[in-house]
Amino acid sequence: MAGLNPLYPAPDKWRPGDNLLDNWYFVGGGSQLGGGQFPINQRGQTEYTAVGYGIDRWFMYRDTKITINGQDNCIDVSADSIGVEFGQYIENFADYAGKTLTFSVLYNLPVTDNRMVIIIECGNSSHGIVLGQTGIDAWELATTTLKVSDAPTYLRCKLDEIVSNQAVAIRLKAAKLELGDHQTLAHKEGGKWVLNRVPDFREEMAKCRAYYRKGYKTFAVATSASFAFTEMEYNMRAVPLALLSILDKDNNPINAVLHEATANGCNILYSAASEFTAGETYRIEAELNANL
Repeated sequence: MAGLNPLYPAPDKWRPGDNLLDNWYFVGGGSQLGGGQFPINQRGQTEYTAVGYGIDRWFMYRDTKITINGQDNCIDVSADSIGVEFGQYIENFADYAGKTLTFSVLYNLPVTDNRMVIIIECGNSSHGIVLGQTGIDAWELATTTLKVSDAPTYLRCKLDEIVSNQAVAIRLKAAKLELGDHQTLAHKEGGKWVLNRVPDFREEMAKCRAYYRKGYKTFAVATSASFAFTEMEYNMRAVPLALLSILDKDNNPINAVLHEATANGCNILYSAASEFTAGETYRIEAELNANL
């Protein structure tokens, strides 16, 4: 179970509902540090610039750049020219047909901009709000609400830019999508926004690994041969796209072919240009991608 912030236990009126987003807490410097820090960052980079997934479950469009900012406990979202677009798709979107959802973010936007918005969209309807200036060190909460159509074609929450082709930068600490017409992400104490709850690291990692994970395994061959065969177990939301590497004890690559895969594991066939050496240990490295 996700726990209440131990520094700021939330009174009943602030007790939060379930967050429909995964990997929504951006404080800590990133899981690549190895100590259970958020955000979940299995790809291991501290900066992402290419269209696609960066930190787990969040997709980047246009020329969005994501930087994990451990010093200021946030992520920096920026773009140099084409514009920012940064969001997360909800898998079981049909479950929310006809229901009201609220999307909220805790953000820092130190310059007057009037171009950054947060949006909920479901294919045939959307709603958003323009983010206001916060000041250099101040953090503000923005919220938008949407009644999902009766026949949504997808469901996505995103940070977007009204006017593109200009440089922009914003910082995020946390985000939430929840059922209902009001936010329960944070409340104010002493004039400052305080999160009502922080997530459990192991729970969030398990959610993220249903969509993307890296796997490692060592195996040894009993007899010399041109082929070897082994299994790798995992549990994902769907059959993943698998990128495989096989290395010998000297880290030389060996060809690998995915023989069969399911959502719960795969069988891998390895072929060597020369023979595998009896008694030697080899290492498989797998990148498994079942993202939406």
